[in-house]
Amino acid sequence: MKQWISSSRPLKPLIRPLLQNPWENKLMEFRFGLWSGVSALQGEDGRQLGEGNTRPEIFSRHVPTDFSSCKYKDSRNGKLINVSALRSAMGHFYQACAITVAVRNYHMMKTNRSVTDVPGIWDLHMISRASLALIAYRYRASDHPLHEQLPNDLASQYKFVTGIFMICQKMKDQAHEAISRNEPISAPELYEYADSNDLFNSDGNRVCAGSCSKIIEFLDFANQGLKHPESAKLELKDTEDYLALLRTYVSSLDDWYRYAQLANELDCFIELEVLRRQVEKAPNSKECIQPLLDISRAQHSYWLELLGETDRFDAVGFKQGVIKRQNAMLKLLNKPLIKSIPNRLINSRLNGITDHTEKLVAAG
Repeated sequence: MKQWISSSRPLKPLIRPLLQNPWENKLMEFRFGLWSGVSALQGEDGRQLGEGNTRPEIFSRHVPTDFSSCKYKDSRNGKLINVSALRSAMGHFYQACAITVAVRNYHMMKTNRSVTDVPGIWDLHMISRASLALIAYRYRASDHPLHEQLPNDLASQYKFVTGIFMICQKMKDQAHEAISRNEPISAPELYEYADSNDLFNSDGNRVCAGSCSKIIEFLDFANQGLKHPESAKLELKDTEDYLALLRTYVSSLDDWYRYAQLANELDCFIELEVLRRQVEKAPNSKECIQPLLDISRAQHSYWLELLGETDRFDAVGFKQGVIKRQNAMLKLLNKPLIKSIPNRLINSRLNGITDHTEKLVAAG
C-alpha cells in the first residue's frame, strides 16, 4: 500500500528555506544534540535520516512511503512498518555493520583495551554517539557547504545505530539496574529490553521495520566486532582496514573522537543540571530522582576520565560550564567561539528535559 504522507503544516516548505540548518548552528550540540542536529540530512536515496522522527520537526520532509503490516512475533505485530526505508537501509546492512565495528574498535583502542574485548553498556553508549558524530563532525568541521545527501552506507548505519543510542538513553531515564555499571549486555537481552519498553514504536501506530534476527545481529556486531561469526561479510581484516574505512568519512580520527567525547560529556552535564533543578523544585522527589542522579554521576565521571586532562572543566555555574564546553567543541571544529548564550535558550533546553523528567517521576 503506497501512500503520500501529506504535511499537516502546509507553510513548512515555505518557512524552511529561511531557517538555518541545525548542523550550521554554532550551538548545535547544546541546542539539538548529535542525533537531532543531523537527522534532517538525507541519504543518496532522498530519504531523511530521521524519517518521520526528524527533528527539529519543521525540517521534516514528507516523501512517498510504502507501508505494510508488521508480521514479527513481538510488540510490533500488526502495526505499520516503513517498507521504503527498510529496503533502502537493508541494502547496506553489512556496510553499516562494518562502520559500527570500525567505530567500536577505535573506541576500544582509545580506552586502552583489546578490540577483542566485549564493550560494556557505557561503552556502547559512547560507540553509538561516536557513530552519530561521524556525520555531525563531517558537517560541522567542513570549511565549505556540503551537499545534503550522505553516502547510503553511512545513512544506513545512522538508522541502525540509533537503536543502541535509544536503548542506552531509555535505560538511563529509567535508572535501570543494567546501566548502573559499565558491564556487557548480550544482544538478545538488549533486544528484549527494547521490545518490552516499546522502543520499536513510533508515532501514528508505526514501528521499526527491521526483523528480529537482523536487529540482534547488528547489536551482536557492536558487542563482538570481528569475532562475530558473520564478520567475513564485512571485508575488514585488520586494524588498518577499519582505520582506513573511518578516514573515508572524517579527515582526523583523533579530532572526530574527541568531538564525540565532548558532546557526550556535555549531554551528561546537562542531564545532571536538570536533575539537580528538579530536586530543588520539588524536594520530595529526591528519593525518586536519586537513582537517576547516581547513574548520571557515575557515567559523567567515566566520560571525564576518558577525556583526560586536556579538557577538564573547572567547577563553574551551569551557564558558564555550557559555554566552556561548547567552545571546546567549536575550537576543535576551527569555528569562532561564543561569548554568551541567551537565557531563553538555556531555559528552553532545560525545561524541555525537565518536563520529560517530571513525567518519569510521576510514572514512579
